[in-house]
Amino acid sequence: MRLAGPADRSCGEPPGIVPGVDPDLHFLHLDGARALYTSQVEAVLAGLERAAAAESMMCVSGPAGCGKTFAVHAALTTRCDLAAHHVPLRSNPGAEDIRTALHHTLAPDKPRPKDPLAADTAIRATLRTHLRVLVFDEAHQISDSGFEYIRYLYDDLDTRLCVVLIEGQKGHGALRRQQMLHSRTAAWLHLTALPPDEARHAVPALHPLWHNTPIQALESADARYARGNLRRWAALTDLALRVMARTGHTDADEAFLHRLIDRLDTTLAPRPRRP
Repeated sequence: MRLAGPADRSCGEPPGIVPGVDPDLHFLHLDGARALYTSQVEAVLAGLERAAAAESMMCVSGPAGCGKTFAVHAALTTRCDLAAHHVPLRSNPGAEDIRTALHHTLAPDKPRPKDPLAADTAIRATLRTHLRVLVFDEAHQISDSGFEYIRYLYDDLDTRLCVVLIEGQKGHGALRRQQMLHSRTAAWLHLTALPPDEARHAVPALHPLWHNTPIQALESADARYARGNLRRWAALTDLALRVMARTGHTDADEAFLHRLIDRLDTTLAPRPRRP
């Protein structure tokens, strides 16, 4: 499946919708929100294709709310030929935690063998059947022993494995310090918020509330509050809908938007300058 991405659109055309991705997972349970094919999704999909073809690793980093996890989910949805597994981990997981999480992810209907060697044998046998993509979110929290266990599975000559590591903002640089990743990683991606020219068209596509809002009002709100961060736009949309339902207000104009923003925390790192 190939979706129209930013490179396929004119600057005045809204982003496409990613079918099969539940926006509810990413946008605050916001009723009516849509899963958008943004430049972040496009970048992650390109990186995923390189990593999967090489049966290698991909590392994705970026500030909170910029769409890292969403972009990975969306990219994997477009590559329905890949068997993807999102591995849930507790904070600061070690080798034993990852062993247990992998067993429950790959074989949810089977009890995990108590013996670590037997558990490893079962996991490796599963990873040898066909190419699998293992996704680890908040990967900067993985301990050294956890990374060593991932390396142990990856370096098995018979396993077919692509590993996607998503690094949170507070762990910036943590993956770069892992020497085991450097020779095994096909793509290092750092995602940023949407640039203004993309955000101005993404916001109306994100939710029907903004379909009739003047573009100047959206640009003003984006510059003051969201700065290309779709998670912040989801929060603003949710607040607007609740206020409208309570007060009967129907016009999402610039004055209304800025009254809402006055009630929100506008603190956010400045949008990075592009070279």
